[in-house]
Amino acid sequence: ILSIEFVRPQPLRFYFYGEFLVVHDVITVTITDLSDKGEGTVNYEGYQIYVKGTVPSDVVNIECGAPFVKGSKRCPGKLLSLVKASPNRKEGAEVCPHFEECGGCTLGLLNKKAQHAFKQKLIEEALERTGIGNAKLLPFVGAPCNSLRSKSIRFFGKKNNNLVQGFYRSRSHMICPVSICPAEEAWFGQLAEEISVHAQKCGISAYDEKSRQGQLRALMMRDCNEGGRVAVLVHAYPLSKHFIDELLKLYTKYAVTAGFVQQNLCDGNRIMQGKMIALTSESMVKIKLGSFNFNAGPETFLQVNYAVAQELYASALRWCGEDKEACALDLCCGCGTMTLPLAEKFKKVIGVEIVEEAVRAARENAREAGLFNIEFIADDLKRCLPHLTGENIAAVIADPARSGLGAENCMAMKHLPDGTRLALIFCGLKALTRDLPQLYKVGFKLESVQGFDMFPETSGCETLCLLVKHNNGKRR
Repeated sequence: ILSIEFVRPQPLRFYFYGEFLVVHDVITVTITDLSDKGEGTVNYEGYQIYVKGTVPSDVVNIECGAPFVKGSKRCPGKLLSLVKASPNRKEGAEVCPHFEECGGCTLGLLNKKAQHAFKQKLIEEALERTGIGNAKLLPFVGAPCNSLRSKSIRFFGKKNNNLVQGFYRSRSHMICPVSICPAEEAWFGQLAEEISVHAQKCGISAYDEKSRQGQLRALMMRDCNEGGRVAVLVHAYPLSKHFIDELLKLYTKYAVTAGFVQQNLCDGNRIMQGKMIALTSESMVKIKLGSFNFNAGPETFLQVNYAVAQELYASALRWCGEDKEACALDLCCGCGTMTLPLAEKFKKVIGVEIVEEAVRAARENAREAGLFNIEFIADDLKRCLPHLTGENIAAVIADPARSGLGAENCMAMKHLPDGTRLALIFCGLKALTRDLPQLYKVGFKLESVQGFDMFPETSGCETLCLLVKHNNGKRR
């Protein structure tokens, strides 16, 4: 046994047993930061310690564990007691009862003000990593107090030989059973629970990723307010007619307008893929955003928080301005939620979207709105964008997936005319740090950046970057 001791107060002592490192000391520390998983962190004696259930400025007694990986300087810490609570903490009754187990709301212990400050800090740090200076960071836009997520995905699993539904625990695919989630519409959990109970009675089990046995995988639900509700039950192997009939009864009970089942036998984390069958007479719902109504199907992209989405869209549209003699592009346009408002301000708008179902919905949305100066293209952005930049483009809106635009699409922006305004939305800061320097290289100047609290209680947010094209040598 080799013992190493630091000559400092409250040292960490390490005991090596073969290849395993165990740390036994109890120490008192002040939490200084949060990890992306919502764990409090503190640097102590050269080690970064992660303590679940803590927030910055908490003074706590913790027990240190062995590093996550041999040779690493990152260690878990077990919270033993709270010496002094941080002013950033929520009051006890405000904390979700599932917070300790569920991996969903990573910022669930922080009050709203502290959550917004934390996210603003993440944006600041991401901008620093780009190396681009002089951009104005605008105030963070929070969600209304009553703002809920209008979309949810529940997962199925096994617990004590019973079929359960809920959310994944942090850093695992183990299910934390949740009947009602405070961040969702109440009917989401109620429907999911009734499906789980009925499936158990029918002898239907949850799908197991390792053995590839079992049937139920996930349940996606969306609420479009008075426009209707969507639900898709994703399963691996065929379901009995009896179960399908009972599922339709549950869809009817919970006023699901467009209800589906989808068979997904693929490996990996992509939830919705495979053949989808409608159980209801309707396969689309409508959502009102701004002054327009939008048809949307189960695979159509819509932001999960409508109140925040409308503020985000309004800011992007304001930046684009108006030019009745020029054209605009809406990249990754979905069902046209920003394409239609753009069409009122520009001579012509071209929307590009890779999901064909969304493009069909977008065309119908434009027709119903009486807007005929829009062209929708169902294609991969990498293939079609180089052919669109030669148009008389004055403005571009882009709302790509979490992976961002990517190097090829950023390079294609090189041929846009000087003065083109770009409103670019990021749902992940990793993509922001990669794409902004690429756009800078092809002549874009970053004017301002603003975060929007699309996902309250989590570390995620939407980040709107407003840019202008310069130094291309072209003039409109």
